Amino acid sequence: MFPGIEVYPMPAVDFARYYCTYRGWHPQRKDKHLVVVADRQGRSEYSAECIRRARKLGSPAIAVTSRQTSECTEAAEYRMLLDIDENEAYTFSAQVCAMTLLGLSLSEAKGFMTRGRAAKIRGQLKEYAAAFDEQVLQALDRTVKTIAERWTKKGIRLVQFTGSSQELAVAGWGSSMLMKHTGLAASLDDLEGWCHVDIFTAPNERIGCVVVIESRSPALSRAREVVQVMRSLGREVMIVTDAPFAQAEGAQVVRLPACDYEFGAPLLQHLPLAFLAAYMGNAGREEYRE
Repeated sequence: MFPGIEVYPMPAVDFARYYCTYRGWHPQRKDKHLVVVADRQGRSEYSAECIRRARKLGSPAIAVTSRQTSECTEAAEYRMLLDIDENEAYTFSAQVCAMTLLGLSLSEAKGFMTRGRAAKIRGQLKEYAAAFDEQVLQALDRTVKTIAERWTKKGIRLVQFTGSSQELAVAGWGSSMLMKHTGLAASLDDLEGWCHVDIFTAPNERIGCVVVIESRSPALSRAREVVQVMRSLGREVMIVTDAPFAQAEGAQVVRLPACDYEFGAPLLQHLPLAFLAAYMGNAGREEYRE
C-alpha cells in the first residue's frame, strides 16, 4: 500500500487467536480496519475465524478465494473470486495480482494516487506478465532443470532461502513448496539474518542456497556479499534476479524480465522456485527415500 494506508501482514492463526485480543484495536477506529483474508479454496477454519472475528468487532472483511461457496465467502462482507485451478504457482500469481490491484484501488480512492498513475501501473504489470513469453519460459525451464539435477546428484539435503522485503515473501513461498514437494528441509531468512545464523549450518556440501533479489532493491549490495560468502563456504547457490551478476562467483543465475513497477516483481518472480521444487521432487524421488 502507498503511504497513508497502514498494512500488517500476518498468518491467519495469529490474527484469529491473538491480534485482536492482546494488541487490540482502537475502539473508535474499528470500522476503519479492513481485513483481507487470502485462502485458495476457503477451507481453512483459521481463515473463516479471522473473518468472523473481524465482523464481530465491526470491521469489514474481504475473502480472496477461488470458491464461490465456502465458510470464508459466507462469513465475509465482500468477496474477490479468483478464476484459478489447483496449480499452486498460478494461485500465488493470482493472489499477488489481486492484492496489488486492491492496493492500487484503495490508494486511488483515498487520494494517495491519481487515476492516471494507477492505470499506468496496471499497464506495467501487464507488460511484465507478457514478457514471460514462451521463449523466456523455455529458457527458464532449462536453467532450473539443470540446477535441480545438479543439486540432486550432489545430494543436497537442506535448501536455505533468502531475500529482503518483498523478495523475502517470495522466498518464503519457495521454501514451503520445496518442503511440500521434496520432503527436504528448508530454511528462510532475510539476508541480514542469514549472515548471523545460517552461515554456521553444516555440512556445506549438502546445502543449497536460493537468493531472491531485485535490481532496484536497497539490499542488492548485501545480496552480492551474501552470495560470495555462500560460495566461499562451498555451497551450491541459485540467484533469482533481474540484476546482472557477472560470473556470480560460481553461482547459477536465473535471470528474469524486469518489472517497471517497483512492487510488481513477486507476481512472477516465484516461478523458478516452483520449477526447482517440482524438478527436485521428481528427480529425487528415489535418491531421498530413506
